[in-house]
Amino acid sequence: MRACVDWLLAGTHPEPDEIRKDLLHQRASKTKTLAVAIFASLLTSTIAAALTGALWAYAWVAAEVVLGTTRVYLMMKDVAKAKAAQRTGTTIAPIWAGLASAS
Repeated sequence: MRACVDWLLAGTHPEPDEIRKDLLHQRASKTKTLAVAIFASLLTSTIAAALTGALWAYAWVAAEVVLGTTRVYLMMKDVAKAKAAQRTGTTIAPIWAGLASAS
């Protein structure tokens, strides 16, 4: 599983571990950006549901709520754990949640 994530996050020239940890920390500290992205996606799905009235659109709204909540929860949990240990947050759970949400 870890090798798959490493492959997903690596570029053509993988960065050293220190740079990778710093990039993961930068990603983990952008909670406002995540909230705006989730809101925008939820707004889009809500408009689609209102305009079409289709079942798939309501399923999309529900998926956005569930996955968005999961992403925020995982990010906040990672940040809290990192603060308690006085280190930078580097878990990959929020990345998997984001990948699931984007899919």
